[in-house]
Amino acid sequence: MTDNHRILLDAYKDIAAILDKHQITYYAAFGTAIGAVRHSGIIPWDDDLDIAILCKDLDRMNEVLCEELD
Repeated sequence: MTDNHRILLDAYKDIAAILDKHQITYYAAFGTAIGAVRHSGIIPWDDDLDIAILCKDLDRMNEVLCEELD
């Protein structure tokens, strides 16, 4: 695992913990979901995370992440 992938994984864990705490539904999406299935992790040449949430939760997610990550 590259240093960049380690950083991405840590960020995903932090964001997931916050969203879980506030009961905001989220999903790994696009390349992140494909990597989880095909590579049991991050796609080796990928350099970002794709997280999807429901539109109705967007404002609350922004508020919660700003508060928790400040």
